[in-house]
Amino acid sequence: VASIIKKVSPNTTLLIDLVKPQDSAKAIDLVSAMPIVDHVAIDGEKLRVTLKPQVQDYSSISMLLATQGVAFNKFAAEEINLESAFMAFTKGAGAKI
Repeated sequence: VASIIKKVSPNTTLLIDLVKPQDSAKAIDLVSAMPIVDHVAIDGEKLRVTLKPQVQDYSSISMLLATQGVAFNKFAAEEINLESAFMAFTKGAGAKI
């Protein structure tokens, strides 16, 4: 199951809930400059951070935000459930046929 999920979603996506939404511009600037980050976007009140493929240690992101005064309530990797992985996998397989 884990290998199927990695195939359909090789990039880890982090969801970060900021305490102060007005800190979002500062957080985007800080995080997007990091070499392990592929893309940063705002998703509602959350910061959505997509890491480059194969990145497994992203603790430096939380440390950077904390040391730069950007407070957050939640910092977690987005979970992909088995159904989503299966749908993405079969969609990709169908496109190759």
